[in-house]
Parts: sequence; structure tokens; C-alpha cells
Amino acid sequence: MMDKDSIKKRVEEIPTAGQKITYLEQLYKTHRDHCILFYLARLYFDSGEPEKSEALLKEDLRNTSCLEHAYESYSLLIGLYIDQGRRIPEKEIERYSRHFLKLKRNSVQDRNAPNGAVRVPYGKDPFQFERMLGDYYYEQKNYEKAFERYESFYSDMGKPSEIFSPASMRNYIDVLLRMKKSDEALYLLGYVVNLKPYMLDDIHFMADLYKKNGNLVNAVLMLLFAYTLSDGYGVAERRRCRNRIERIIDHIKELQNPGPVEKLIVLFLAGGPLQKVRHFVEELKEQGVQHFFFSYLEGISFFEEGDYPAALGRLLDLCGVYPYLADAYYYALVSMHNLDAAEYHDQIVAFSEKTIELKPGSPVAKDTKRYLGREIGLEEDECEKLLIPSEIGIILNAFLFNGAKVSTLDPLIASLTISKNPYQDALMSLLFKMKRRKEEFFSYLEHVYDLMNEKGKENIGRLLDTCCESYEQC
Repeated sequence: MMDKDSIKKRVEEIPTAGQKITYLEQLYKTHRDHCILFYLARLYFDSGEPEKSEALLKEDLRNTSCLEHAYESYSLLIGLYIDQGRRIPEKEIERYSRHFLKLKRNSVQDRNAPNGAVRVPYGKDPFQFERMLGDYYYEQKNYEKAFERYESFYSDMGKPSEIFSPASMRNYIDVLLRMKKSDEALYLLGYVVNLKPYMLDDIHFMADLYKKNGNLVNAVLMLLFAYTLSDGYGVAERRRCRNRIERIIDHIKELQNPGPVEKLIVLFLAGGPLQKVRHFVEELKEQGVQHFFFSYLEGISFFEEGDYPAALGRLLDLCGVYPYLADAYYYALVSMHNLDAAEYHDQIVAFSEKTIELKPGSPVAKDTKRYLGREIGLEEDECEKLLIPSEIGIILNAFLFNGAKVSTLDPLIASLTISKNPYQDALMSLLFKMKRRKEEFFSYLEHVYDLMNEKGKENIGRLLDTCCESYEQC
């Protein structure tokens, strides 16, 4: 039997999918171990060869007596069936479901394992067996069985967030609403909103559900949150939020005299004194209203007053609940800077990077670079040239994979002229390894060389030397 860990390590070291397949195909000629069959089947599946993948998975399922191996292979096979829109025999589902239930019961930490190793937590369903069956039944419009599978899978929200699929969770939310379980749907929708930045349609849907449930205050607060989040995202989205807010406020006014929520919204949209915003938030809290966005509203209110300790506390609360609002990170890092830049140095750098990553190219990102530049000792005129890793990735992807003009690289080259650039080594490493459009890149470097300062010429010279060496080797 081949050692699974050594095979996995070797496969990970091989650079391309084609080479991985060739390596495993050679092993397959003399070995039929689960790890070889499974890894090769997964590579075939990802490479668009589902027939080969299916054959290997069925071979593995016929020969294995191991529950873990059967679970892994059948989970991948279900994904293949769903991808092809095929029906799955119910007896087959029932058989492997019994295997999975037994596997869940047996999925406990092996306290006697050497070196503190633990078994794979199959009880967490890492290959998403039940989630995929939920999707399968949902597509079949068998909502009762879809609910059973989804309920089991999503009953444990402590799973790693990367295995949660927004599309699948939206299916489950639809099933919950069909079953009149609106509270559960709202809870799950809140989780979807937190999976990725700018899930604006899901935020609007939350507002719709609150409105449908008669909770107009929470509905309009969700829209105010979306309005704040969409600043810089797009004019059309900003307008959509504002129009919906105004319609709900008009509806609230028809039902009652103007209260704190209407006053808060009107003041916030008009850009009025933020100190009063906190007063209206307090009134809403006294009425029993609770909403995570209150932390942000209170935070910027304290910030405007210059009460930076209170502002920082509220803004950190918001970032802990919703980690994708760039403005919250911005006001928090400025609060830290005003309180004690030396003490908060590491946090200011981290929050600056997060702000820029969430809103690249925006006015708040440009202002953030001034604070980041000060923290790393840059001159004022160098701050705008600074690029963090996420920005570098966007530019390189545009040039290498999306056909962007070579002038797209101008900001990257400008960043190489900075005297103290903590991101320079990582950028140079990427540029040294560039293989696509290399001749065009080489010509571009020759063209811009004389336009650079001494630091820039030093870095570009190193790149040109590397390009020349690679041509000589050819």
C-alpha cells in the first residue's frame, strides 16, 4: 500500500495539473490505493474529463471497505452527478447515507495518535456530502428532503467558513421560507452576508424579510448599512439604497409620528452633525431595538467629537461582527493614530492594508496610504506610490491574464522607486518569475528605465539582468 501523505506531498509539489495526472497515471498502473484513485479522479473532474473520473470513483467504491474512503469518493461522485444534471438512484443515496451516519458517530479525536495528530473531522462533513444532497434534492424540487439534508449540514455552523457555499445557503433559505421559518431564514441570511465583502443583494433581501415580517425599523437600518457599504461601490447601487430607504421612511411616517429612526436616517443622509446620530441610536435602544450597525453609527459619532477611545471601542465591535466595512477600519486606524501611533503601530498597518484591500482606488484608500506611509517611514510624496499585496495582485492579473495594456504596470514600477517599501521584495519575486508576455515586459522595462530615480533604476536593472539571463539560456 502506498503512503497517502507522501503521495499527497509529491502531488502538491508538481506544478501543473497535467504533470500531476501523468504522475498518478503511472502509479495507477501498479497500485489501486484509494489515495491514488481519489486524487486522480479529482484531477480528471477538474480537468473536464468526468467519464474518467466516474470510472475511477466507482472502482474505488467497489473495492474499498473503509468508511472514510467511501465517504470521500462518493461525495465527489455526487458532485459529478449534480454537475451533469443526472438523477441519483435513491437506494444508492440511502446506502451511502447509512455509511456517513456511522462515520459521523465514529468521528472522534484519536487522543492516542502520535505527535498529537487527530483524525480528519468527518463529523464536520468536510467533503459536503449532505450539503450536495440538499442541492440535489432542491434542484429536483423535493423541498422536504432538501430541508432534511440542509438542516443536518447547517446545524453545525462551527465548520470552516470556506466550505459554506453562498448559492447553496440561498437554496436553504428559500426552503426555510417555503416552510414559513422566517426567523431561521433571517439567521442564515445574516451568515451569508458575512461570508464575503459586498453581498449587497443579500443585504437587500434581509431588509425585504424584515419588512415582510413587519419590522420596518430593522429593514431600514439594513438598508442604511447597505448605503454606507456601497459608498464608492457604484452610483447605481448607492441610488438604489437611498430610494428604498426613502420609501420605507415614508411608509413609517404614514403609520406613526416621526420617531428616532426617521430622524436618524434623515440626519445621516443629509450629512448632519453626527453627535445627534448617537442620541437617536440611544432612543432606539431604549425602545428595545438592537442592531449591529449601531456600533458603527456610535463609533463615527464619537470620532467626530474627538473621543477616540470610545470611537475605537465601537468601531472594533463593528469589525468583529462584520469584517468588510472599509470605513470602519479607516476611522479605527485614524483613532489609533491620534491616540498613540507608536503603541498601535502594528494594528495601524494591518487596518490600513484592510481598508485599501476593501476599497482599492477610492478616496478613503488614498487617504489611508498617507497614514500607512507615515507608519513605515515614507516621504509624503511616496505614499501615493505605495501598493499593498492585494493591489499588486489586481494589476498583475489584469496584465498577465486579462490582456491589459503594458502601461497597466506603471503603478507597479512606480512603487519600485520608493525608498522604504516593505512590499518590494514580494513584488520583485513575482516579477522575476513572470513567464507570460515576457518579451513585452522586457521592452517596457527598457523603455521606462531612464525615467526612474536611482532606487527605481536599481530594481529595474535587476529585472532586466534576469530577463537577459533567461534569453541567453534559451
